[in-house]
Amino acid sequence: MGGDETFEELIEGVVPYKKLINQTPIKKVKQPKIKRASLETVAVSWHDHLPAVELLHYRKPGVQDRVTRRLKRGTYPVDQELDLHGLRLSEARTYLYHFINTAQQQRTICVLIIHGKGLNSHGTNSVLRPNVRNWLSQDERVLAFTQAPRNLGAEGATYVLLRGARAS
Repeated sequence: MGGDETFEELIEGVVPYKKLINQTPIKKVKQPKIKRASLETVAVSWHDHLPAVELLHYRKPGVQDRVTRRLKRGTYPVDQELDLHGLRLSEARTYLYHFINTAQQQRTICVLIIHGKGLNSHGTNSVLRPNVRNWLSQDERVLAFTQAPRNLGAEGATYVLLRGARAS
């Protein structure tokens, strides 16, 4: 290989690298109008007693280690995301509940819940993040969750693996 080749000759035949992870665009879900009657349904489903230590990750009994390792690495493609920034706790709870319902009906496997880092919360601690993770840990439709990978929001988002929808 002499030094006489031009740059074009050197890169001849080179093709662009295809992005393998998350090739499909993420479907962003707008927050729908929710009827007041729905608020009572959600209130019965999840309790608000936060654990002493905030949950960074969670998995239901029976979920394999391999699955949670893949989730932590961010290898499941995110099909839908929900942004809860700026919502009151009661609103966030309702939106999250209905979002998971819709995602499961659409047979979505992996979703991203954006709750923020809590930088604009009153006081020094995040309000949405620990509550969202607490609610997710109580939901039978959630198999596992972890803090989102750095490229998807890190501590400002939660990466969630959902159970497949049951045939009715």
